[in-house]
Amino acid sequence: MTPRPAPNRPGPPGAGLARPLPVLVLAALVAAAPSLAQAPGGAATAAPAVTPGDLPEPGLEGLEPAVAEQLAEMRGFVVKQFTETETPPPLLAEPIGELGRLYLAYDLRQPAEQCLLLADRLNPRDFRWTYHLGYLYQGDGKLEQAARHYERALAIQPGVVPAMIRLGEVYAADNRPEAAEWVLREALQRDPSSAAAEAALGELLVAAERYREGEELLRSALERQPGADRLYYPLALALRARGEDAGARAMMAKAGTVGVRPADPLIDGLEEMAIGERVHLLRGRAAYQAGDFAAAAEQFRAAAEVNPESVAAHVNLGTTLGRLGDVEGAMTEYRRAIELAPANTSALYNLGTLLMQRGESADALEQFKTAALHAPKDGGLRFQLAEALRANGLENDALLHYRQAAELAPPGEMARFREAQILTEQGRLVEAIERLEEGLELAPRSSLLALTLARLLASGPDLELRDGERALAILLNSTIRRSLRSFETLAMAYAETGNCDKALEWQSQAWEAALDADDQTLAEEMERRAAHYRDSRPCRYLPDATGPAAGDEP
Repeated sequence: MTPRPAPNRPGPPGAGLARPLPVLVLAALVAAAPSLAQAPGGAATAAPAVTPGDLPEPGLEGLEPAVAEQLAEMRGFVVKQFTETETPPPLLAEPIGELGRLYLAYDLRQPAEQCLLLADRLNPRDFRWTYHLGYLYQGDGKLEQAARHYERALAIQPGVVPAMIRLGEVYAADNRPEAAEWVLREALQRDPSSAAAEAALGELLVAAERYREGEELLRSALERQPGADRLYYPLALALRARGEDAGARAMMAKAGTVGVRPADPLIDGLEEMAIGERVHLLRGRAAYQAGDFAAAAEQFRAAAEVNPESVAAHVNLGTTLGRLGDVEGAMTEYRRAIELAPANTSALYNLGTLLMQRGESADALEQFKTAALHAPKDGGLRFQLAEALRANGLENDALLHYRQAAELAPPGEMARFREAQILTEQGRLVEAIERLEEGLELAPRSSLLALTLARLLASGPDLELRDGERALAILLNSTIRRSLRSFETLAMAYAETGNCDKALEWQSQAWEAALDADDQTLAEEMERRAAHYRDSRPCRYLPDATGPAAGDEP
């Protein structure tokens, strides 16, 4: 299960990643800050005149009293620098920048950004403000802005290793591998003991197919940080590319989610600025994102103890317990959150997801229905509602919601796939083909939609609608991964065109894939179909002659 930001809520740094379905979600820490005007960033201009009105003043409603008091006190202190002192503008950058850091410590990103931009304009030669802006933008996925601010920070203060590593990460994420390699090698030259630099450079080199050097760096990083189990994945890729399959499988079995981050006093110090329930929520999020779910659960539980009515604490504790395999505990936390906030879509979504996994689809349906009332434009939630409807035998209702899910989150690959499944089961093959074609127009590189459409054209139950030539064209012009299902579909398509030798060739590969999967029943089925393609003329796929297809799941 992979976390995603709660619907219609701001996520933490690094959130918003693509996710498999179904997943559990973390709750947001606070409501979104008010929309604030953004000052131009990074310009090395003369210090402008500023007034207290230039400072953001986000609403503090819903925060713990101690946190609200801390934020109000800090802002009040900064305002006094304008009204009760004659502080020169460059020196005002210090208190304004520290106010921005405090906002950032509490994940109040918009006011943090405005304060840091203002501090950077007041004193553009101070490393701290442009560096924190780079960190903020990197967390928000704004790679170009992050790179610009990290570059400025390093121009002001060259050789700061954490800044170099973060800039290398941004370059790599922005598909600038040469720049990333240069800056990461510089970081490693300045600090040869940096596991974070070794890890980032090692992953970059593996991605560039320079496997041996990448492997050496990753192994060295693991020696320094044995708990960084995320590095086993690129290490496995390197070993597999060099033909060391046994070693690759061993590494893959160890792969996890804990990475390596640079020791960074400025960024690490943000956590020390926060107090109360919120600091436990922030620490819990950091531990969760690092893959340390036991530590995350401890922090979220502490947050719930500080404030037993904290919906975020209960939702996040439930999500973390789910990752730890404590499903009953997770469900208890979600139900408590729903008691406190009946319209909380994160708790409703997560509880529904766990109920579906337990086979309790009727109860799950009620949770998803309620959540959809409060978040009608959430495509992922709409998809889960459709899944629950289908599990309860309400296929026509499910079709409606699958269609809505695809419209809310285009191209909606899985939603269209499910539509095609139901429409095919109902004999509505023309509609199924149309929905798949519409999806492919929106997502021409979708392997799932391409393979499903080709399979329907090559082996659909209505022989008049079959089109083997078109199925072949789709398969041969798509980036579909090699699998038993794709081999089997290619065989069906060639058989439909009358090319039985090619059909036998691809069906034999499907048989070998079943043997590799150690599935004797499936291997026998693939062997029967291969015999049909070898011995029958015509050899087109017919379920009564060749047995059922291997399955329609992706």
